[in-house]
Amino acid sequence: HPRPARGFVKATSRNKEKLRAWLYSVQMCLKTKGEEAVAKALSLRPDVIYILGDGAFTDKTAQVLTKPHQRIVPINTLGMEVDGKGEKQLKAIAAANMGTYRLVSASNEARESAKKHPIPRNNTKGPVWGVTLPPPKK
Repeated sequence: HPRPARGFVKATSRNKEKLRAWLYSVQMCLKTKGEEAVAKALSLRPDVIYILGDGAFTDKTAQVLTKPHQRIVPINTLGMEVDGKGEKQLKAIAAANMGTYRLVSASNEARESAKKHPIPRNNTKGPVWGVTLPPPKK
C-alpha cells in the first residue's frame, strides 16, 4: 500500500527483502477489521486459511465466521497476545470452520528486534492507515 500488487508475487529473495522493508514502514492502527480480508481469502478458493491475531475484531468478522454456513475450507486460528475474549472468538472461529486454535508467541529474536525497531502507533486519520479514526487535532 498504496501501490498493491495486482496478483500473486513470487517469493524471490528480492521480493522478500522488499516486503521486509515495507513492513518496517507500516504503522499499527487501532481497530481490527477482518471481514474484507476473509472474504478475499475465501474468494481465492484456498485449501486452508490461517488467521493470526489477538482476536479483538472491531467489525463482524467473528460473527460472520461463526454463523451457520456451507463452507468447506478449514479456517485455523493462531492467537498471539490474546485476552480471554479474543481467545474465545478465535476458538469459536476455528471450531465453526473445521479448524484448530493454537496459542503462539513471538520468538526471543523477534522480541529483541521489536525493541530495537519499535513500530509507530497511529491513532489519527491519515492518507494510508487509520481512515476510520478521528481526524487529526489542529
